[in-house]
Amino acid sequence: MNHAIEKALINIQARQDSVKRELIDQVINVAFGIDDGYAVHCAVAMASLLDFIHEKQRIRVFILNSDLSPANQQGISDLFSAFSGLEIVYVHVDAEYFKSFSHKTSYISTATYFRLKLHSLLPADVEKVLYIDSDLVVVDNVVGLWKEDIGENYIGGILDAQGRSHAGRLGFKPCRPYINAGVSVFNLKKIRSIDVDALYRETHDRHFDKITLQDQDIINIAFAGAIALLPTRWNAQATLYNPAEYYASGDHVERDQAAAENPAIVHFTGKSKPWQAACTHPLRSIYLHYRKKIGWKLFPGQYYKTALFSVVPEGDMVIMHVCFIRIVLRKKYIRWLYDLLKRG
Repeated sequence: MNHAIEKALINIQARQDSVKRELIDQVINVAFGIDDGYAVHCAVAMASLLDFIHEKQRIRVFILNSDLSPANQQGISDLFSAFSGLEIVYVHVDAEYFKSFSHKTSYISTATYFRLKLHSLLPADVEKVLYIDSDLVVVDNVVGLWKEDIGENYIGGILDAQGRSHAGRLGFKPCRPYINAGVSVFNLKKIRSIDVDALYRETHDRHFDKITLQDQDIINIAFAGAIALLPTRWNAQATLYNPAEYYASGDHVERDQAAAENPAIVHFTGKSKPWQAACTHPLRSIYLHYRKKIGWKLFPGQYYKTALFSVVPEGDMVIMHVCFIRIVLRKKYIRWLYDLLKRG
């Protein structure tokens, strides 16, 4: 595994200048779905993405959000104002719509559901969009992902590193793939040809007892048989770098080894995140590099830790430790209190 990590770092550094030369005469559409607590991590993901793309490449970034503060919107816009081909669009999402959806996994926020509204929230001229999670870093030119052919499928994605387990949980047949939806190519033109809102809702309600990974489970069930599988390197998940959790057989071992050594997107899947002091991911340094590069100051919702005090966002909650006391609060109440004290 150490060999794979060394090779990954060498490959990432070696290709950066060469991959930035590719320029296509198309607008690349990218979408993120975040809450206020993930603003800084979204900024890190954007910084890494733009670091591997031609400075004149036209790219539209749609940031789907329900509560992104004006200060954080301005902060993100200011960070990337020098990138001439970039347009950032902030898209408000009514989070109330997803209140009745499953929320069984504490570290997955409501914001992940926002991708289920891409077809209606994005402009009609956007027929294809790359959806990218914010707990990752991009280490190759996303033009390559954009050019991947997904045919007439509704979505393109990368097999989940623990997909066999998830597929079994949902009752899939062994041959049926299960993707990690954190990096996806949505064929919005195709999706808009059906009543996808009804499909998502019916899928959720019918399989409610089995759904634990929220929208990812819904997408895998709803679009079964119409999902294009993309190269693993475009979503190199944390499990690939953790022998204790990783398992594969046959061709998957060779495929996953190649992806671990030459990742295009490093995705910090699971509970352990690179902004947390306890994170042991071997490529965490890449996240920290871009975090330092953007120079974002501490703000409400960001991870913070000292010897006696820590604040850790977990989904819609914030977990605080003061000495030996554990306090769990909803983010919206912290924000309300912060605004109240600010008004004096």
